[in-house]
Amino acid sequence: MIDIQTAADGVGLLETARQVIGREGWHADAARVLDPPWQIFARFVLGLGAAPASVTDVPVETLEAFSRHCDLEGAVAFEEAPLILGAVRLILLHCGYDREALAALSAPRRRKRVQNKDKAYRHEVTRPREVPGKTGTQAGGDSDTCGEEKTS
Repeated sequence: MIDIQTAADGVGLLETARQVIGREGWHADAARVLDPPWQIFARFVLGLGAAPASVTDVPVETLEAFSRHCDLEGAVAFEEAPLILGAVRLILLHCGYDREALAALSAPRRRKRVQNKDKAYRHEVTRPREVPGKTGTQAGGDSDTCGEEKTS
């Protein structure tokens, strides 16, 4: 994979998604879908301090922190967190980031087994209630049951 260098001011990191999309020859729709999540990630990384020397130098701890930031800390809508994290994972993968380390970039949601009325079971995905400083649905009232009825 081609290692994409970042500029000292972080401009290179912000342009990484566009560079990968161009290099891979993906359709313009790829830029529309992948660039906004990458911008969220790049700004998060740059907000932590100095820009890494290259994309592959972003520490795994930063990926874990970004996952919590998007999913548990409510930086993006709860339903959008897996899409954001998946788009960033795709760009990092095409930049040559370690495949095993990319496992840290996942939505740390909770799944619980819930019984339906007919004694069948389904899995319900919920945001943990112990998110400090959040209220209402941001604190944990959301759930996603993969197309089934939503319950609180």
